[in-house]
Amino acid sequence: MITGHTHRGGPGEDEAEWPLANGGRLHNTGSWIFATAFHHPGTPPGRYWPGTLTWLDEDGPPRRVGLLADQPHERLRETVRGQRPGRA
Repeated sequence: MITGHTHRGGPGEDEAEWPLANGGRLHNTGSWIFATAFHHPGTPPGRYWPGTLTWLDEDGPPRRVGLLADQPHERLRETVRGQRPGRA
């Protein structure tokens, strides 16, 4: 099952699979929402960082790509506020 409902993408590469009670596995794509409660200045992007894309190949597990992983906290915060980065 693939879902994008919750904020945290997973399972991460360093985690075990997330099994479902009746078989199969859960895969969460992550979120596109930048929420300051989950994102703190000066910290590197974590599992709650927005901007993931999930690829489904012919075989193998889904894989996530962090499209905004290189964007700094301040830039995303300003974008959410409707400001251009670097402007008051």
